[in-house]
Amino acid sequence: MTVIGASLLMGLAVWIAMPSATRKQEGRHLPAWSGIPVGFVVAWLLFGASGVVWAVMTVVVGETVLVVVRRQRRRAQILKGGREVARATRALAGRVSVGEIPSVALEHVADDVEVLAQARRAQAVGGSVSDALIATSR
Repeated sequence: MTVIGASLLMGLAVWIAMPSATRKQEGRHLPAWSGIPVGFVVAWLLFGASGVVWAVMTVVVGETVLVVVRRQRRRAQILKGGREVARATRALAGRVSVGEIPSVALEHVADDVEVLAQARRAQAVGGSVSDALIATSR
């Protein structure tokens, strides 16, 4: 049974390490997860079946932690971007409400707020400011 399990895992490791036909040979890198089957084989050889169970549990918990951390970072980035857009909107609305021309207001506010920099560049070359703002929000 051990020989069959080791053979299957070794075959999987070789399959992962082989280059894809569509991938260029230059800069070929193994995927980050390709060491996991090797770790399972080592755990099997050193600790038996219980070692593989511990290795699987470690991988599952580690991956769960990575997913949670990535989601939290993405949420924090989205909130930061939302705050920046709200600040830009308030500044732009304040300038327009006192009678400033919208294009001039955008020029002045874009100096202070980075979110509007792409809209200012689009305006400078005669592009669509609204399209630039939509692209920035994504």
